[in-house]
Amino acid sequence: MLQDAKKSKSNETLNRLLCEKINGLPLKEMVVMGYELQIGRYEVERLRLVGDLHHKNKLKTRPGDLDSERFLREQKEMVSEQIGTFDSRIERCKTRIKELCEKFAMPDPATDYTPPERISTGES
Repeated sequence: MLQDAKKSKSNETLNRLLCEKINGLPLKEMVVMGYELQIGRYEVERLRLVGDLHHKNKLKTRPGDLDSERFLREQKEMVSEQIGTFDSRIERCKTRIKELCEKFAMPDPATDYTPPERISTGES
């Protein structure tokens, strides 16, 4: 489904394919799907930040350049905080999914969940 949308690069096609996927689903399943898609988006952003932090950890400052050392340390702390924010958002979504599954006697979500691919329509 999503591969077709990527090829077409059309918002209209993407909307049509998404509507086909949710057509006939109960509202409770659509809500859970929304949380799962949100987790996927958060995980993509979190992975980008982890890569950024990994890169920053490789950087070195000149000996004695305290301003650069402080700036780099602050940047690492900021990225670490952002990663923590995404971790907590992901956990909140997972908790909400679990609550919904229990409330509506839905099956537990799959543990081998793979986040959806980011879809780019090529438009701005």
